[in-house]
Amino acid sequence: MASFNSSSRNDQYHQLGAQIRQKFQDNRQTSEVFDRKNRWRKEIEDLVKTVYPSCRLVLSGSSANGFGSIHSDIDLVLCFEGVAVTGPSMLRRIESLFTSNRRRFQTEVIPSARVPIIKLKDRERSFETDISVENWTSVKNAFVLKCYSECDPRVKPLVMAIKLWAQRAGITDAKLKRLAGFAVVLLVIHYLQAGCTPSVVPALQQMFPAVFQASNSIIIDKLTSDDVPAQIRAFSSGNKQSLGELVVGFFQYYSTFNWSRTMSIRSGNTRPTSTYDKIWQRPCIRLEDPSDGGNVARSVYDSYEFSRIKSAFSSALSRLRRNPSLEEIL
Repeated sequence: MASFNSSSRNDQYHQLGAQIRQKFQDNRQTSEVFDRKNRWRKEIEDLVKTVYPSCRLVLSGSSANGFGSIHSDIDLVLCFEGVAVTGPSMLRRIESLFTSNRRRFQTEVIPSARVPIIKLKDRERSFETDISVENWTSVKNAFVLKCYSECDPRVKPLVMAIKLWAQRAGITDAKLKRLAGFAVVLLVIHYLQAGCTPSVVPALQQMFPAVFQASNSIIIDKLTSDDVPAQIRAFSSGNKQSLGELVVGFFQYYSTFNWSRTMSIRSGNTRPTSTYDKIWQRPCIRLEDPSDGGNVARSVYDSYEFSRIKSAFSSALSRLRRNPSLEEIL
């Protein structure tokens, strides 16, 4: 371990951190890109309002949660004030607004998905989106992550680097029994809470419960505003590790992690896994959804894919220990 504290190794970590920051600058979602997405969102919302005047079409997912890249998908959630009658018939009615202009729009309703959606492609604007209805978990999670993205300046660059690594390592895509992109972000946040001493970020939902227990309409207002609550932005971590040290620590943490335990960013720690609920027993990775309490890593139930994921963490750690350079993992 002495070599890790040498002046030479500190210089290498500094260079690694600089590489991560540059990669973040090169790949982040700029304000111009976000504004283009948001203007298109408003155009689609105005069209849906011709049928549902009280609706709000909310940008969620990585395009809205502070961790967006130039390649981020556009996820939209159709929300209503008060009670709305939702279901396949509503999706079909919304779809009909676009099928009248088939030269511009291409649509597909997927009512059998875990969260029913309309897949919409705008050939004229070169945008694609998934529209879900009353998917409040997605909206709330986007707000939770937005708050984490702003509570320490190291969070966004680190998440960007780890997401790029996970894609390059081939361990993402829930359809292939691998990790969802959202799960990768939560793994980073959990590490920054429980794998660092002192922690880089706190358990925000525990520290500021009133912020996250607000009404749905207030959560939307906060998510779509240009800022996060002042008390969260004012948070200051006592952890002084560099980005380079943090990325190596991330891989070290998960290379020796006890995967039998359940991770929770809501509580900022791990806990014994429930022996009574199959949603926790069947999957190989247990990662609590911060808003609905489900398992966001439920797709990882194949032993071969789980072994690949664990090997990817160990391989990245070995490479960075040999040569602390972003090129080693990207």
